[in-house]
Amino acid sequence: PSTPAFPKAVPLITYAVIAICGSVFVLANLPSGERAVEILAPGSPFIWRGAVWGLLTSAFVHVAFWHVLFNMWWTRDFGAVMEPTMRRAASMTTTV
Repeated sequence: PSTPAFPKAVPLITYAVIAICGSVFVLANLPSGERAVEILAPGSPFIWRGAVWGLLTSAFVHVAFWHVLFNMWWTRDFGAVMEPTMRRAASMTTTV
């Protein structure tokens, strides 16, 4: 007997991370993007002085085209395998 085919779950967290990284990549490469990178990926002295959001937001900053391409390719493949087997919160924590 054959097993019924179940619809494959859409990896929403994975697609959201890819969309955020793609948007930040475009923003960072605009003429005024240097300031966005300084805010989203502050250096460690700024984090020690209170810019703690940088611990999370720096994960979304990719400035070089090949860097963002490779990382988003990997994120898509990894997320497609892992997200359907995990709860959304666990998937988000693992991906970020």
